Order: sequence, then structure tokens, then C-alpha cells
Amino acid sequence: LGSCVVFIAGFLGLPFAILAERSLSTNNGYSFLYYKQIFLESSERFSVFGTRQAILNSLLWATFAMVIATILGLLAALLLTHKSPKLSRSSDVMLLMPLGTSGVLLGFGIIVGLDTSILDVRSEWWIVPVAQAILGVGFVSRIVSTAIRNQNPELKQAAQTLGAKPRKVWWHIDMPIISRSLIAGSIFAFAIAIGEFGATAFLARPQRPTIPTAVFNLLGRPGATTFGQAMALSVILALITATAVSVLDRTGSVVGNEI
Repeated sequence: LGSCVVFIAGFLGLPFAILAERSLSTNNGYSFLYYKQIFLESSERFSVFGTRQAILNSLLWATFAMVIATILGLLAALLLTHKSPKLSRSSDVMLLMPLGTSGVLLGFGIIVGLDTSILDVRSEWWIVPVAQAILGVGFVSRIVSTAIRNQNPELKQAAQTLGAKPRKVWWHIDMPIISRSLIAGSIFAFAIAIGEFGATAFLARPQRPTIPTAVFNLLGRPGATTFGQAMALSVILALITATAVSVLDRTGSVVGNEI
């Protein structure tokens, strides 16, 4: 236990502490100057980075990606638990592909694959959350499919014996059991989407930045102010992710079958 605590504190806690310290360090001592510049965008020189808009875009698009990943992940979980072994295995391979490839490859593939006059939607705002959702579908499907497999089949058999239709069995038996797993998968998808950089760097337009792309742009400019804003924006991203993880922790068992 002591070794685990030292490892986690050293490789996770210490970098975040240094990041927070750098975000508060200014030429005149420690202050929240960079945070004020991010949310107020008082400096015209640095307002071009759209840091405040980047936070709003990241929250909105991550939520949209979470919804897409949740719906597709639930459908994919049904395929993974299908009675046909051939269908479940082929679905498993297809869902592993986005997880095994880089986000850079996914973003570049979308840029190249949609380079046609009919399907050219690369400049649309929703292409970013769609790409982010593709990376989250695999997590949602695996968490939910595990919960489906852990169900007690006698519950469904009893409901069917009493005359319940398949749709009613699904809504009153299956959904309450897998609801916590579905919420957990959704939060995982949100955390992945809001911090995704590989595919987003290819698809996000300069006028519609996200937190990771804004941090990258800030670090690409010399100066203490841009560096401090990049550190502050990174801390904000870490806090948003930590909040999502805390919500995940409050959902309780991820794959339990308490009902």
C-alpha cells in the first residue's frame, strides 16, 4: 500500500502540483492573474486564442460525444452479448479497432476519407464530437456488456413466465440493472472526449478551439504570459476531468447486479 501511494503521488500528484504552481506563478509573485485572463480575456493580444470559448466548446462537444458514445455503446453491448458467437466476435474486433489505433490516425483518416464534394463535412462543428465519440464507444460497450453478462437470467425468465413482453422485460429488468454501468461508461466517454487531442487537432478549426488545442497554441508562442495561461488552462482541464471521475465514483458499482 505504501509503495502504491508513493508511486501515485510521485507520478501523478507531483506533476499536477507543479502544474498548479506554475499556473499561479507570475512576475509579481503568486496570483490568479492567468485564470482571470482566461475567463475575462481582458488582454486583446491573447484573446485571439479564445481560451474562454475553448472551455465552452470542450464542455459542449464532450457532452455531445458522451451522448453519442452512450447510445452507440449500448447498442454495441447488445451485439457483444448476442447469442451468436460469430456476431459477438466480429463486433468485438470492430470495437477494438478505434481503441487500438491512434487518435491522430482517426483524425487524419476523416480528413482524407471525407475529401469529396458530396461528403465533405470536415468544416462542420459536429465532426469533432463525432470523432471523439468513436473513441468512447469501446469503453461504454465493454462496461455495459460485462453488466449484461452478470445478470441473473432467472429474473428475465420469471418476467417472461408472468407474461411480460420482451420490450417490457428490457425496460423493467435489464435497464435498472445496467443503468449504473451505463452511467459509468458515459462518464468515461466524457473524460476521454474532453481531453482528446490527436483527432481534435486535425478536425478543430482555429475559430472553434478546444482546451487541448488552445493549450498547444499557447505553448507554441514565446512569453511568460502565454506559458502561464497554458498552465492555468491545463489545470482547469484536470479539474474538469477530476470532477467527472468523482461523479463516476459516486455511481457505485460499475458492473454490479444488485437488483
